Amino acid sequence: MKTKPLGFWHRFIAVFTPSFISKLMQDKSGDKSWRFWFLSTFFLLAIPTIIISIFAVIFLSYFPSSALNLISAEKTAFELPNGEKYDFKTIFQNFKITLDKNYELQTKNIPDPLILAIDSESDEVVFVNAIDEIDEATTSAVIVIDTKEQSVSLDDVEDFQNVFFLLHDKFIIKDSDEKKTEIVVFKDIFEKEDPEISLPFTLNLNTISEAKDLIIKIFFFFLLFFMGVTYVILAGFRLISALFWALIFWAVGAVAEIKDWNFEKSFMTMLHFSFITMLLFPIGALLGLSMFWNALVILLLLFGANFYEMKRNL
Repeated sequence: MKTKPLGFWHRFIAVFTPSFISKLMQDKSGDKSWRFWFLSTFFLLAIPTIIISIFAVIFLSYFPSSALNLISAEKTAFELPNGEKYDFKTIFQNFKITLDKNYELQTKNIPDPLILAIDSESDEVVFVNAIDEIDEATTSAVIVIDTKEQSVSLDDVEDFQNVFFLLHDKFIIKDSDEKKTEIVVFKDIFEKEDPEISLPFTLNLNTISEAKDLIIKIFFFFLLFFMGVTYVILAGFRLISALFWALIFWAVGAVAEIKDWNFEKSFMTMLHFSFITMLLFPIGALLGLSMFWNALVILLLLFGANFYEMKRNL
């Protein structure tokens, strides 16, 4: 039975029907199939991007109250080994970090000095009073904030693989993967990079809140950049995936003796069906299916229904 060729926009609906391949085979040029592939890739990225953007704009527009509502003082309370009690919500509300005219860092309303050890197996964060309380063998990283007492020196953390060390005039990063220790002096940064900057500079909840517009602009810049890079990766992945599955279902169609079935038609079909496998992947992931098994189940249903319809209408 002769079927009507597919229009371009109609494909976004027809791809879910069992007569799709029969209609697609009437398209001799293949131009619309490639256009569908490019545009559907954009849609696959645009849907999550729009959702993320909406929630991000709402969150940032109502910042800092939106952030404070996410932080429960009861659930984020902690006690240092010296007996001092804190909670992250209070710290977030009242913290103040100032870089003075002498390029020295001063902190207020946050634990200082603060020494944290991260367990290499469980990633548990442990508060300690002194460096010598940390077991080197079971610790993957050490974080030290010491801008007041300056009770910890670089020599004290020399034997640890990964270290972040914040002092009153510098911060130090030791990275075991890159096998190097980087020392950044605040004075050098501001004198070399931006000598006109006005000091003292204070960072607190108010300054962050006042910078909301700038934060939103930066967020959307990186979001668009990420979307562009992801589009190239996703388009390439869909193309390779289409080639792989087209080869398999070309063979399946040959075994099923589908009339006029060949690799080109199988590949053109996959340019469309891969849109559905990607669109429905989150559902398969919730059911515990890997990307391969998720695609296999969906494609078996799609090709099976279409091949049955084609055999029935012979």
